[in-house]
Amino acid sequence: MKFNIKAEGQMISLNLAKNLENQLVEAVGKMTQDAIAVINARTVSGKDSDNKSFVEYSKAYAKHRVREGRNAKPVDLLWTGGMLRSMQWNTKVEGAKVIGEIFFADATEAEKAAYLMKGVKRIDGKNSARNFFAFGEKLINRLSKIYRGSINFKDANK
Repeated sequence: MKFNIKAEGQMISLNLAKNLENQLVEAVGKMTQDAIAVINARTVSGKDSDNKSFVEYSKAYAKHRVREGRNAKPVDLLWTGGMLRSMQWNTKVEGAKVIGEIFFADATEAEKAAYLMKGVKRIDGKNSARNFFAFGEKLINRLSKIYRGSINFKDANK
């Protein structure tokens, strides 16, 4: 974004683009980091992207978890914590777009996440899908607030 201003017969040029781009990259970085933190906290508390409780573990798997000294409730998708720890973020600029990416750094953990998101039809007839790696309305509103608070046009020409 470039502005030309005429002051006392002289043309003064202000280029806001670089500073605004830096602010956008920083804002998107804050948003992606926050999204990971929210997804992790939400998942550990047994909630999906819409803050609904996850479908319970199958009876057989719940028994297995208890035998191994784990809790069966709430459904927190944790065994070692590797899947959630594998979540990483990156920001990049492609042309006029600033893109925030959230991904699983480990291929095995990415497969596990995809399986949990897709789910399977269980013997009890329930689908085991657990929509944890997604943005619900509450998270979108939170990220929008972070974005709005991160862009400062007043300081863009510094």
